[in-house]
This record gives sequence, C-alpha cells and structure tokens, in this order.
Amino acid sequence: MDIKSELLEGASPFVSVFTYDVLKREIILILVDNPDQANNAKRVIIPDVLRYEEEIDELDDELMESIIGMHWINDETLCIKLENREIIVNTNGKPYSENVA
Repeated sequence: MDIKSELLEGASPFVSVFTYDVLKREIILILVDNPDQANNAKRVIIPDVLRYEEEIDELDDELMESIIGMHWINDETLCIKLENREIIVNTNGKPYSENVA
C-alpha cells in the first residue's frame, strides 16, 4: 500500500534532511515546499525502527533528492524509494507527518 501521498500532503517530495537516529530508533525526513524556495514544510517520522537497510546507486551532493514512493511490503516492512537510493525499514511503529513550524 502506497502511503506517500498521505504523508507528504502539503509538501513537495523533495528532501532537505534525511536522518536515521540509531539511539532513538527513528527516521526523520524533512521535506520542502518546493525545490526553488526550499523552505522546510513537513517532517515525516518513522518511529520504532527495528532494522534499516539502504542501497545507494550513486549520491550526488548537488542533487536535492526526492521521494519517488513509500509503500508497505508487509505489515512491518516499509520501502522508501528516492531518486538515488532505496531504503528498507522494519518498524513496529506507524509513520506519521507533521508540519514544520
């Protein structure tokens, strides 16, 4: 089930910050309003991460990555596809988003 549109509502798919906090066991993605202005607009949080796996094609420091898709593979495994990488996350938590103040 694709959850990208639900979580990104009100923001562009462009990611300004991607953080995986091992101690808190959470992933945080900060999305911008649009790539030209690049004002932080929405924070997506994936809590209770049990396992994190990332496959990187090739990173480009000049490129602002965007989310292509976010979907559940099964009840506890989430796939996040960005332009240059694919992330597989096992989680006991439900991803949620909030507006950046």
